[in-house]
Amino acid sequence: FFVTVRTREDMVIAPFLSEQERHLVKQRLSIYLAQAQDAVLSKQSSVYFSAVDAAHSLVKDYFKQDDAQTKAALKSLAELSKEQLDFSPKVSLQSTEQVKEWAQ
Repeated sequence: FFVTVRTREDMVIAPFLSEQERHLVKQRLSIYLAQAQDAVLSKQSSVYFSAVDAAHSLVKDYFKQDDAQTKAALKSLAELSKEQLDFSPKVSLQSTEQVKEWAQ
């Protein structure tokens, strides 16, 4: 019993995604991050967490897992998903001068 291995150097392997599909994936990632940013500005924590989770899934599904930039992005997105969002900070003012400064 013998195994013969043939190599074909003239064979071109097609990429997993076409150039247009890669562009669309990057655009979706950009949209998710912009959506998360907008959610923080408009104080919508559920939208923020959904957008960050969607961005994390997208990076995990479509980018090389052994790449340093991908690892850094996944780490950052994981940290963002653990953030505590507090949209009602407690303000304690101790003098009328501080009230005037705060009001301006």
